[in-house]
Amino acid sequence: MPFSRARGNVVLSRRDWLEHIAPQKRAAFLTQLRPGDVWPAIVFGLHRDGVVVEFGDFAEGVIELADLGGHKVDHPGEVVEVGDSIYVRVLSVDTERQFASLALEPEQDETP
Repeated sequence: MPFSRARGNVVLSRRDWLEHIAPQKRAAFLTQLRPGDVWPAIVFGLHRDGVVVEFGDFAEGVIELADLGGHKVDHPGEVVEVGDSIYVRVLSVDTERQFASLALEPEQDETP
């Protein structure tokens, strides 16, 4: 951890902090997940076999092509794009691998 004697302060890197705290927060969050839970998520990767999303406290999960909707999808780009805000339903959680299998949840109505 760098220290600036001239300024008398400690220089913290957000990235270093995230790399240190993220695994702990992710593990704690995943132990609380239950199949059927619905969470907001952000799409950050499209692959031939599905979509990678980030949700909750630093958690990552995958939506397989078969779980992207009620119809046949050849490529995830037909349904979502990187950066999209979506809702996901938890199918299963692997706490050892710190990973969740998810399904795309139909759009949620945000109005009360």
